[in-house]
Amino acid sequence: MRSPRAASARRTTGTPEPDTAMPTLRDDTFRAIADLMHRSVGLSFGEHKKPLVASRLAPRLARLGLDDYRDYLSLISGQDDQGEFQVAVDLLTTNETYFFRESSHYALMEQELSRERPRTVRVWSAASSFGDEAYSAAMVLADLQQQGRIGEDWSVLGTDISDRVLRSAQQAIFPNERLREVSAERLKRYFWRGEGEAEGLSRCSRASANACASASSTCACRSPTSAPSTSSSCATC
Repeated sequence: MRSPRAASARRTTGTPEPDTAMPTLRDDTFRAIADLMHRSVGLSFGEHKKPLVASRLAPRLARLGLDDYRDYLSLISGQDDQGEFQVAVDLLTTNETYFFRESSHYALMEQELSRERPRTVRVWSAASSFGDEAYSAAMVLADLQQQGRIGEDWSVLGTDISDRVLRSAQQAIFPNERLREVSAERLKRYFWRGEGEAEGLSRCSRASANACASASSTCACRSPTSAPSTSSSCATC
């Protein structure tokens, strides 16, 4: 092990530290990652994309202290990936999704509901993917309910053809970058910030103070007093 004195001398003389070599992405591991992405979210990566996949995922491996892409594959393909699958998708795509992406839509929804003051509200988020849109709508409805502008019986249903992305949505763990349009007040009210290995991620702490129910190809957020869902399992956000 290099002594602190030697390290100090190296810094003093300006000699650069050696670069850490990027792990090698084996062909079989690349194909497994490509297959997972294609089956889950429809992304296609031909063999010529292998260097791109390796370079985009390498910093994340380093951040997590992983030495092999196979370990990262095991992490993102597991049942409880703690939001890491979303991180991988974000790193491998240029498509951008985030909370309150179309802010005018949520403003219009809030305006119309405040005017009509309905007792029952049902919102459907089609092609919901990781749930950014569904959870954004749920926060708006929860705030309106708390302010007495809508009734207690409301729900948001998110659907998608990919069970894999819906499992991620039900975990309610999101990269912080996707929360940049969430107000400071809502961040404080609805999210927990990750620490340590989870730094850079946030978990929806209450998802609008509601339960999240999961079923095949659906993810639903509903108020505590809404009618019970026919979904087969529930998890608290």
